Amino acid sequence: MASSKRQTTMAKIAREQAVREKRARKAEKKEDKKQAAADALLAPPEGSEFDLEAEDGDEAAAAGDHDDDRDAEPNRDAIDAGSPGPSAA
Repeated sequence: MASSKRQTTMAKIAREQAVREKRARKAEKKEDKKQAAADALLAPPEGSEFDLEAEDGDEAAAAGDHDDDRDAEPNRDAIDAGSPGPSAA
Protein backbone atom coordinates (compact mmCIF):
# COMPACT_ATOMS: atom_id res chain seq x y z
CA MET A 1 0.00 0.00 0.00
CA ALA A 2 1.54 3.24 -1.09
CA SER A 3 1.16 6.11 1.31
CA SER A 4 0.02 9.33 -0.22
CA LYS A 5 1.19 12.65 1.13
CA ARG A 6 -1.56 15.18 1.64
CA GLN A 7 -0.90 18.78 0.85
CA THR A 8 -1.39 21.26 3.73
CA THR A 9 -4.15 23.71 2.94
CA MET A 10 -3.75 27.45 3.24
CA ALA A 11 -6.47 27.47 5.91
CA LYS A 12 -4.44 25.09 8.10
CA ILE A 13 -1.29 27.16 7.58
CA ALA A 14 -3.21 30.31 8.60
CA ARG A 15 -4.59 28.59 11.73
CA GLU A 16 -1.14 27.43 12.76
CA GLN A 17 0.27 30.92 12.22
CA ALA A 18 -2.51 32.41 14.35
CA VAL A 19 -1.72 29.97 17.16
CA ARG A 20 1.99 30.84 17.01
CA GLU A 21 1.22 34.57 17.15
CA LYS A 22 -1.17 34.10 20.07
CA ARG A 23 1.44 32.13 22.00
CA ALA A 24 4.07 34.80 21.29
CA ARG A 25 1.73 37.57 22.55
CA LYS A 26 0.96 35.54 25.65
CA ALA A 27 4.66 34.94 26.37
CA GLU A 28 5.42 38.65 25.90
CA LYS A 29 2.56 39.61 28.22
CA LYS A 30 3.81 37.14 30.83
CA GLU A 31 7.36 38.52 30.59
CA ASP A 32 6.09 42.11 30.97
CA LYS A 33 4.11 41.12 34.06
CA LYS A 34 7.14 39.36 35.51
CA GLN A 35 9.35 42.41 34.87
CA ALA A 36 6.80 44.76 36.45
CA ALA A 37 6.69 42.59 39.57
CA ALA A 38 10.50 42.57 39.78
CA ASP A 39 10.62 46.36 39.37
CA ALA A 40 8.04 46.77 42.13
CA LEU A 41 10.15 44.71 44.51
CA LEU A 42 13.34 46.65 43.78
CA ALA A 43 11.86 50.13 43.92
CA PRO A 44 11.23 51.58 47.39
CA PRO A 45 7.68 52.68 48.14
CA GLU A 46 6.97 56.23 47.08
CA GLY A 47 7.36 58.76 49.89
CA SER A 48 9.40 56.37 52.03
CA GLU A 49 12.38 57.37 54.14
CA PHE A 50 14.59 55.43 51.74
CA ASP A 51 13.92 57.84 48.89
CA LEU A 52 17.29 58.36 47.20
CA GLU A 53 16.68 61.93 46.09
CA ALA A 54 16.75 64.45 48.90
CA GLU A 55 14.96 67.74 48.65
CA ASP A 56 18.21 69.71 48.83
CA GLY A 57 19.94 67.44 46.32
CA ASP A 58 22.29 65.72 48.79
CA GLU A 59 21.94 62.10 47.73
CA ALA A 60 24.37 60.74 50.32
CA ALA A 61 22.40 62.25 53.18
CA ALA A 62 19.12 60.98 51.78
CA ALA A 63 20.45 57.44 51.46
CA GLY A 64 21.85 57.51 55.00
CA ASP A 65 25.38 56.94 53.71
CA HIS A 66 27.39 58.91 56.23
CA ASP A 67 31.10 58.41 56.75
CA ASP A 68 31.46 58.56 60.54
CA ASP A 69 35.18 57.69 60.38
CA ARG A 70 36.23 60.80 58.46
CA ASP A 71 36.59 62.86 61.69
CA ALA A 72 38.49 60.08 63.47
CA GLU A 73 41.32 59.95 60.93
CA PRO A 74 44.10 62.55 61.10
CA ASN A 75 44.46 65.06 58.32
CA ARG A 76 46.78 63.39 55.80
CA ASP A 77 47.87 66.72 54.27
CA ALA A 78 48.90 68.06 57.69
CA ILE A 79 50.97 64.94 58.40
CA ASP A 80 52.72 65.13 55.05
CA ALA A 81 53.51 68.84 55.57
CA GLY A 82 55.15 68.08 58.92
CA SER A 83 52.61 69.94 61.03
CA PRO A 84 51.06 68.12 63.95
CA GLY A 85 47.61 66.83 63.20
CA PRO A 86 44.56 67.09 65.45
CA SER A 87 45.73 64.00 67.38
CA ALA A 88 49.05 65.57 68.49
CA ALA A 89 47.47 67.88 71.04
